[in-house]
Amino acid sequence: MSKSRKKQPPAARKRLVFCPKALSLLLAAALCGNVYADGGKTAKTAPSGNGTELKGISVKGSKRTRTHRREKDITGLGKVIKTSETLDKQQVIDIRDLVRYDPGVAVVEQGRGASSGYSMRGVDKNRVATTVDGIAQIQSYTVQGNRPGSGAINEIEYENIASVEISKGASSSEYGSGSLGGAVGFRTKEADDLIEDGRNWGVRSKTAYSSKNRQLLNSLGAAFRLGGFEGLAQYTARRGEAARPHTDATKGTVYEFRRLGGFVSAYNLQQPDDDGGFKRNSTYFILADECADPVKLTGCAEPRATAQVTNDKLTTGSLLPSELTDKQKELFAKTRSVTERVSPKEYTGEGRVLPDPLQYRTGSWLLRGGYSFSPKHSINAVFEHTKQRYDTRDMTVPAYYPYDMKKDGWAVAHGIYKQGENILDSLYLAKFKSGESSDGGISKAPEIDNAVGLKWTRAEYTDERHKKQRWGIHYRYQNPAKNGVIDTAQIGFDRQSINIDNLLHGRNCSVYPHADRNCQVSTDKPWSHVNFESNRYREQHNLFRMEASKDLRWGISRHRLSATAGIDRFQSVLNRDSLGRVFSTQEYESVAAPDGKHRNGEYDKPAIYRKNAPQIVHWDGCKENLSSYYACGERLITGNNLFFGLRNNMSFGQYVDLGLGVRYDRHTFRSDDQWTGKGNYRNWSWNTGLVVKPTANIALSYRASSGYRVPSFQELFGYRLPGNRVGEDNKFHRPTKVSPEKSLNHEWGLTLRGAAGTLELTQFDNRYKGLIARGTRYYPVKFNDDVVRNHPFQNYYNVQDVRLGGTNIAARLEGNGIWDKIPDGLYATAAYNRIKPKSVSNRAGFSGVQSYLFDMIQPSRYILGMGYDHPEKKWGANLTFTYSKPKNPDELMTSYQGGSGTVNVGASKYSSRAWKTTDVSAYYSPRKNMTLRASVYNVGNYRYVTWEALRQTSSGAVNKHQEGGNYARYAAPGRNAAVSLELKF
Repeated sequence: MSKSRKKQPPAARKRLVFCPKALSLLLAAALCGNVYADGGKTAKTAPSGNGTELKGISVKGSKRTRTHRREKDITGLGKVIKTSETLDKQQVIDIRDLVRYDPGVAVVEQGRGASSGYSMRGVDKNRVATTVDGIAQIQSYTVQGNRPGSGAINEIEYENIASVEISKGASSSEYGSGSLGGAVGFRTKEADDLIEDGRNWGVRSKTAYSSKNRQLLNSLGAAFRLGGFEGLAQYTARRGEAARPHTDATKGTVYEFRRLGGFVSAYNLQQPDDDGGFKRNSTYFILADECADPVKLTGCAEPRATAQVTNDKLTTGSLLPSELTDKQKELFAKTRSVTERVSPKEYTGEGRVLPDPLQYRTGSWLLRGGYSFSPKHSINAVFEHTKQRYDTRDMTVPAYYPYDMKKDGWAVAHGIYKQGENILDSLYLAKFKSGESSDGGISKAPEIDNAVGLKWTRAEYTDERHKKQRWGIHYRYQNPAKNGVIDTAQIGFDRQSINIDNLLHGRNCSVYPHADRNCQVSTDKPWSHVNFESNRYREQHNLFRMEASKDLRWGISRHRLSATAGIDRFQSVLNRDSLGRVFSTQEYESVAAPDGKHRNGEYDKPAIYRKNAPQIVHWDGCKENLSSYYACGERLITGNNLFFGLRNNMSFGQYVDLGLGVRYDRHTFRSDDQWTGKGNYRNWSWNTGLVVKPTANIALSYRASSGYRVPSFQELFGYRLPGNRVGEDNKFHRPTKVSPEKSLNHEWGLTLRGAAGTLELTQFDNRYKGLIARGTRYYPVKFNDDVVRNHPFQNYYNVQDVRLGGTNIAARLEGNGIWDKIPDGLYATAAYNRIKPKSVSNRAGFSGVQSYLFDMIQPSRYILGMGYDHPEKKWGANLTFTYSKPKNPDELMTSYQGGSGTVNVGASKYSSRAWKTTDVSAYYSPRKNMTLRASVYNVGNYRYVTWEALRQTSSGAVNKHQEGGNYARYAAPGRNAAVSLELKF
């Protein structure tokens, strides 16, 4: 057992108490003077130019429409917009950086270096939609039984992104299925995003480095415009490692453990001899292969004792330790388990502090080309190709064989070995076959195909490969004069294929303590062993889509009408293409003595063995008659999603804005597998928003929206009871038959806007109905004796109803707007988010159901910032302070509804403490085309653990980490930095 002299990361030295109400009143007071002092006019107004403006939505004639908070929803409540400029300024290098300063939104850790989407408003993963240019990205798909299956989504290459919209709250009228609690929509770059105004070409280069995970990013893009043609080409490469925890996590940590070894069993420890040692054991043998005459057994090598695995239970009988001679002590010590002391980096086991080693690589191409036939008509094409790889080693799996491993039912092979060989070549451990004794005797028959050689390092690796390929072609129509039936239109077709391949392989084939993920089984490595299981998941979408918009004036009202329609033909394939193991065996057979006399293993009567030829054995599990739960092959689901939507954002003078939106979706799922769920799902989703502005500086807003989610591909495949086979056990399985999950979002907002800045207060209420979870329901079944009985069916059902509410505050103060003596460009920001569960219930008629777990809720978080931007953007700096409250332990409690009643269970034994951190960032542009950025995170080198990292130990995690490990392995990095150099020509 390992011993670690390590303290857990301490809590905050002094608890900070924040009051969001006081924060709001303080910000409101700062704004009030400006709200009323200028008679309803703000100090800074939008400049007029060649664009048209409708309630905060700006459309520039020469460039594609930019994304704005109120583009889709008239209120802008729950919306966060980030442009490529924002991503650069915030030093967004990976998915976790994207929402660093957006409280209430978090990244779901996949557990093996990748991510499984986002969490917001009390839901996560497939309940928060992710799209790129309107195309749904891959679902999080895990394999039943915690077997190898990624559960990751494809991560977006952020250097390809022009803008991001985070939409919190039900958003299905905008994003379709999956937008139950919100959505994250990405828009990729076009040539205009690289070309400066007044130029016909542009080149952008970016190099960035982050010390927390040693990630290096290089990106180079170029774009041109010539005549009616335009094009863009950009390539981005990244490499990195796992994020390193705070250096204090390993200070003073020394690991000590005991492992199995081998020794030559030459002496009987309970029979001392007259020379201060022990008498010889009856374990001696000779090999016929080592005799000059292997038939007559003459000219043989000297007899030697068999090898044996160290055993701490061996005793010296009646001899007390104090009575042993030095020679006896030396012989006795060789039978004991081996004690080792290693550094935190070298240690393997559940108490490990450092995270699993990870090697991350990615490469991404983005290509665009287009031709404008006229100022109104254009056609363009896009091609995107991204590859990502995550190579990890599970360091919680001990590389050694623990000293007490034999007590868990493992047989110990006593070794026969050739002269001059390493005795460990002859020692292996193997599980006994079912029903057999586990006393360790050599006469018992262990499962040789599960044997593991004591000489070889135990290592378990995961190789994950993500590949995304997309191409599309689009026609666009733009009528800047707005004198036609429509102002803008787009018709396009996109084909997207995303693959996530996951290979889990255990390799016991490199000499301890060295580990090699590429080692192979061979005949010169007796009892080496490799096992593997591979799952390849692919989703393909063929999306045809039409969009159109029109601005109208009708009396005092102005309308922005938009419509969308299309069809998405999709395919989901999980291919379990390999399951097996390869191992090497080295057997010895007993040989009768030529004289026919019994050989009892004494030195002068050694046993006789002959070495058999070594063998390489291959076991292919995919060729076995496995149950549906474990069977290899493809799991294919096809179908389509037909949709259309209408939206009307209206303005009635300067006092009232109203938005109405509706969308209809029909999903059809098909499969040739009779155990897979099929059918049609029809859903209406809607959104409405109202903004009342009693003055030009005050806005009262209300938003109501609905969301839905059809069952995921994983849920349609259904839960398969181990042992049941398709065809043979059809009456004991019912395909998934559920209704879509539903959500309802209500938000109320107050916005104060003036020369001093903006303050937005939001209160929200979210309700989720019929959430899908695994449970058991009884149905009548006719058994072979013609008797009908109620039989339990485990599968996915609509069983959970949840309600939660919360508060969000966002503010920005402009120093010069408060007092003209303050330099223009000085600003302060504040953000706060709090989510509180209100009710949770399970529907009647089900058993084996776990109540809804709120482990995805981010603890309440405050973010305060102060910064300065030079009016000409030559330089700037920002100071950001983040404070997180502790994770509420009540949100980690769940009740399990079983046959004997309800049992309360904790999802994780860990719960994060309150923490705080301070970040500093700055940029400097010595020239117009050059910008140097630098950030220092956790300036105070504070020790803390975020709940997002610690959640990997929760039962709701995608790939749950073992509990009982070291809390410190989830510690956030200490003081770390990120730097980048951007060049624009």
